[in-house]
Amino acid sequence: MSLSIEVKKILVCTVGGSHAPILQALKDHQPDYTYFICSDGKQGSEKQINGQGKCIKVSPKDEKPSLPNIPTQAKLEEGTYECLIVPSDNPDEVHHKCCSLFETLISKYPDATIISDYTGGTKSMTAGLLLSSLEYDRIEPFLVSGKRSNLDKVVDGTQISLPANVERIRFGNQWNIAMAPWSHFGYSESVVALENITAPVSDELRSTYIDSLAASRAFAAWDRFNHEEAYRLLEPQRSKFVEHISALRFLTFDGDKKQEPSRLLDLKLNMLRRAERQLFDDAVGRAYRLLEWTAQWLLRRDADIDTGNVPEDKVPDSLVIHPNKDGILKAGLMQAWALLETHGNEATRNFAKENGRKMTSYLTMRNESILAHGYTPVSESDWKRFHHWMEEGLFPLLETQAKESGIKKMPVQLPTSFPSK
Repeated sequence: MSLSIEVKKILVCTVGGSHAPILQALKDHQPDYTYFICSDGKQGSEKQINGQGKCIKVSPKDEKPSLPNIPTQAKLEEGTYECLIVPSDNPDEVHHKCCSLFETLISKYPDATIISDYTGGTKSMTAGLLLSSLEYDRIEPFLVSGKRSNLDKVVDGTQISLPANVERIRFGNQWNIAMAPWSHFGYSESVVALENITAPVSDELRSTYIDSLAASRAFAAWDRFNHEEAYRLLEPQRSKFVEHISALRFLTFDGDKKQEPSRLLDLKLNMLRRAERQLFDDAVGRAYRLLEWTAQWLLRRDADIDTGNVPEDKVPDSLVIHPNKDGILKAGLMQAWALLETHGNEATRNFAKENGRKMTSYLTMRNESILAHGYTPVSESDWKRFHHWMEEGLFPLLETQAKESGIKKMPVQLPTSFPSK
């Protein structure tokens, strides 16, 4: 479809039993081109557009038609209008055809104003046009209204074409789609989707838009371990996210003895989010870091041992750590846990002694993954076995030791929905 005339305004309107609203819409909008959405069949409304001679009744009660078709009454020039035929009682098909039309118009006429008037037609035609209009920000829904003495029709002579109040509906639909990734911790995806929504005019809706965008950015930053940025963005909404703000305080308060165990617990939750999204290689990579960091923290806390420079007299006879080229003893993950068998408290000593072999088995899985030294992706079943072992042993140990360092309440997982009014 390509129009030879200059098109600045396009009207798409449903045609039903009454011609008056259509004439009013044409008068008020003065479109350069009009698409009449007409029903099919012998009793359809196409004849109001393409009918010959006298084809429209002034009143449904009239015995015979006494008026010409709508384009003739509106003095529309040939070539400035056409019909789109739709089924009278199939809203899904009407919606599909209207969406196809809007896609074409938006593509071919990017600068034109596109108005949809859903006043006429069957209920299915009205529903199909309105629903399709709501899917495109470029489409401006209108209806012809006026004074009413009953529910049948407005009083003749009071009609006027008015913009339909659909902002809440349109924004709500777009917002629900944009916020859906929260259900699987896809905060960055929601940020991208929200940034592509036109900010609503209503103060209430605008507040929801601003708050949800800020929260999405905050949790996206949190998911990247940027806790300071997350706190800055989330703090103005502290009443909605009380527990998360509390957790962020520990994560961002440098120097507090609760910060490191808080970050370990946060890494654990980050790992579980990756697994929830079926990113098992990412989850196992985080599990490796969680095991390593937990051992490093416990050695610093309970034995003042830095795994990056282990004092020779702290290495038991049963453990061999070869010095590097500078003569420094550096303990890797398994060596760190082996050191805890000697230098840890009772709980960590027991855990290290009981789980050494199991850790070696699970770390082989990590080493063979693409994100480590191999080419084998981590399967869901492999992850589940690893996760079960951590649930049974590592997590309880980490939580117990965190409480000993002053963590009174374990942090909660990041939210899967935005708290609305």
